[in-house]
Amino acid sequence: MFEDREPMVLRVGSGDEASVPWEAFQAEINPLNRHKLAPLRTVDQGRNFSFSAVPSRMRVLALVGHPGAERAFDPQAAQDLLAAALSAARAASGRIERFELAQLRDDSLDVVVACAEALQPNVVIYFGHGRRAPGPEVRTAAAENGWMAVSALAQTLFAAPKAAPPFWIFWACSLGEDENQPSQQVDGSAALSTLSQSGGIAVLAMRSRIRVRAARPMLEALLGSFASGEPLEVAAAVCRAAALSADVISDGRMDYAAPAVWSLTDPVDAISWGDEPAFPASWVAVRLLSGSNELPALGNGLAPVDEASSALAQTWARPGRYFAATGSAGIDAASRSRLLSVGAAIRRDTGRPVVPIIPRAGATFDQRLRLWAEDAVRQLDPRHHDREIARALGDVRDTGLNGLARLLAIPDVVLLLGDVPDTPIAWDVLVGAGPGSSIVVAGSAPPDAAREWAMDQLMPNSARDQVEAIARAEPLGSAILSVSERAMTMHKVAQMAGVDAGRVDQLDPICVRVAGQRVLTETARRRMLECLPPETIAAGRRSCITLLLDQPVAYDFGALIEVVRHYVALNEGISGAEAVNAAWLAAGAGWTVSDRSRLFDAASRSRTVLDELHDAPFLAIIEAAILVQKLGLARTMLERREFRAAGDRARKNAMLSECFKADVANPGSQAEMRRQAEAAVANAQAAVEANIPGAAIELLQYRLNLARISQYFDHNYEGALATYYAIRDEIRPSAYEDPVSAHLFAAACRNAAECILDPAPRPVDGATLDRAEALVQEGLEAARARGLTEVEMELSYTRARIAEAAGDDQTAVGLLTDLSNGQAVRRYPLLAAIAADRLAWNAVRTGRRNFTWEDQRARLRSLSLFDHAWAQRVVMNGRIRGARWLAARSVADRKIALALLEENWADIQRLPGLTGDDDACRVAETAAGLDVLAGVDGKTWAAFLASPQAARVPDPWKRQGAAEIWEGRG
Repeated sequence: MFEDREPMVLRVGSGDEASVPWEAFQAEINPLNRHKLAPLRTVDQGRNFSFSAVPSRMRVLALVGHPGAERAFDPQAAQDLLAAALSAARAASGRIERFELAQLRDDSLDVVVACAEALQPNVVIYFGHGRRAPGPEVRTAAAENGWMAVSALAQTLFAAPKAAPPFWIFWACSLGEDENQPSQQVDGSAALSTLSQSGGIAVLAMRSRIRVRAARPMLEALLGSFASGEPLEVAAAVCRAAALSADVISDGRMDYAAPAVWSLTDPVDAISWGDEPAFPASWVAVRLLSGSNELPALGNGLAPVDEASSALAQTWARPGRYFAATGSAGIDAASRSRLLSVGAAIRRDTGRPVVPIIPRAGATFDQRLRLWAEDAVRQLDPRHHDREIARALGDVRDTGLNGLARLLAIPDVVLLLGDVPDTPIAWDVLVGAGPGSSIVVAGSAPPDAAREWAMDQLMPNSARDQVEAIARAEPLGSAILSVSERAMTMHKVAQMAGVDAGRVDQLDPICVRVAGQRVLTETARRRMLECLPPETIAAGRRSCITLLLDQPVAYDFGALIEVVRHYVALNEGISGAEAVNAAWLAAGAGWTVSDRSRLFDAASRSRTVLDELHDAPFLAIIEAAILVQKLGLARTMLERREFRAAGDRARKNAMLSECFKADVANPGSQAEMRRQAEAAVANAQAAVEANIPGAAIELLQYRLNLARISQYFDHNYEGALATYYAIRDEIRPSAYEDPVSAHLFAAACRNAAECILDPAPRPVDGATLDRAEALVQEGLEAARARGLTEVEMELSYTRARIAEAAGDDQTAVGLLTDLSNGQAVRRYPLLAAIAADRLAWNAVRTGRRNFTWEDQRARLRSLSLFDHAWAQRVVMNGRIRGARWLAARSVADRKIALALLEENWADIQRLPGLTGDDDACRVAETAAGLDVLAGVDGKTWAAFLASPQAARVPDPWKRQGAAEIWEGRG
């Protein structure tokens, strides 16, 4: 019965079945499924209707009744409880616009009436005593007659013709049922029957006595669920499940079973409040944080969080990568509880989607990940609020690390991983998470792959005031550890600080051990930097620089990066540049693209460092920045710098051409791209004539770039192909001798193959297929011989395009799968994202996979991370394809389709330089789709045809209507 992931609403009529305590049966259900049984007691079944949208966001009036003679009932404590629960629900969901709290007293009703008048609530909560005598009443005074009928309360607060709120929650014993637990003489519809006369639609009340101490976990769960979009009956089911899991009452009484819901409406999947759709993205964390663990109340974001967890939450909420040492082998119960507590605090304080992953046993990390995801997906509800994360977890279950990459592409995601990855690819996937994400890996000790991550302790031994005391007692040693980016021995710290070793031992409890050395925990480090004087922090940096420069920094790239960062922080850019220049002369030839990109990041924080760099290291780090798509800053730096040598001028021109190529959609960029490419050829020719070593091969590279512009922007396939063949013939004798020649030869082969493929009719004939395949094969052989992985991947992508053009989807799928997996994500993320998108559309086109908006949205998000014209074009194509699928489904999906095309149109206006033939067709399809989906009877299409944007659209298209274009192509 409870294998489905969505709740089961059990409609209970007013006949004999109404006497059955259906709510009590939740205790008999497996804990993972308890929240799924949602009894809904109907009133006046003949007039039921659907109610799933409240016109405004949630406004709650919370009233606390008079305690009477009940000593266990503290009205102020009750008001504080309600305030805390509503505050957390508002922070978690954003659906609560306002709430007000008041003590409901007979002698101050005017205050409550004024409050209701100002607030105009759509939800009323009453917390206090209630009784049935003869109808539902609430207590407002201490006297024997200090009771007020619910009907009178509604009429007082919401005088006609004003309608009463649709939802009422009475946390009061005996309002809904007799006070004795065994009695089942149910007449629980009385409250709703009364309230329905003035607009009430659903009531939650107690069918039996419920004690005050059971209220906290139950109300937290109820309000958190209800504010997030759950119908009241489902929120009540979650509330009862929370009470059972929390086990706050262990004397056999059935307090958990007291809350019940009566309604005039038919069951609905969700309730939207105002313009907010039901369920925020972060609501999925409720299931993952509370399902099947020792602290279910964490999922509601309201469980008490200890000081250590709060401190860690403040640190990890900052986007970054963190390794949390557990101090024990694996994740024990205490570590698991702490990890979930921190996750709950982050979700409560920030509203971000928090996904804790605590895998089960398995041979490999990938297997453990898949097994966890299989378990987690069962806990999730596949409705609106869980769909995006649930589908990502489904991908984790099915594809392991590839699915994890999709999960990490969700904006602002917080991933808490209670397992240590065992492969470099897994670490690369974590590092490649989207901007704004927080990734935490918890384990016994940090592996080498996490050495550059911020270190922390999951179970810290020192509180905030203890950290501050240590900083005061040993300021310089604290400063050294706070600014150092590498592990140190305590002996070395003491030596640098000029103190006895025993004095720095007090720092040991707030450090993580790394290969016998120490790293200050990130949470302690941040606190140290807040409380230490600036001059002490500066002294710590100088001590670190002295230590690092005592070693051969030229051969320790990490030390060089740290030295530059320290000098930048000290505003001593000249010294930082001198360190880089010296290291370049000694070992620069061995720096990888990754090394140079890291140095670019460090050096670009100081204009002085950049200005003082010699030309060779300057050009090297800028080239690396362009390769990893850091184009905007690279372009600015290049434009500011002049070079004397012809070869250096040519490199500058070529790199600027690449920057403008990525930005070619903007006005003037295409012309500037071409001008810079031509200048690179001219300067390289001058360098050849001056007999500068290496200039000849660089000239061929720049000629290749110019030919690619002719191919991809001018569609001059014959002219570009002639250049590619000429370059291949000239470089062939040395194509296998060195990486530079191999790269040039392989690139010429790929571009030549695409020159043959792109203009050919589909499906391509055998002769065209053979010519293109032969060129790709030659390029692959050269690339593989010299280990040029990225070039090999580009050639494989071209091969996949050839296979698709020939109708060989099986080959294309195999190639695209390899290109979107592990190593591709690691080595060439842009191509991996594009290949993954092409693979998904191939699967949809061939029927191997159903189209889903959630899948496409995740791919669009991944592609939007890249500031590159190629990615922009793929995104625009994807929006058009997705809009076609969505428009054919439902009214709601049609709105999404229209929004996609509006995004396309906004990009078209923002990027008017997209002027190729294919670009023109994309613009035309977007205009046609907007016309059809917006129902403007050809006005948008006519305006487009009259605009300059239609100049390159094929003439047959211009003779057709918008509907024909939208429905007949693609």
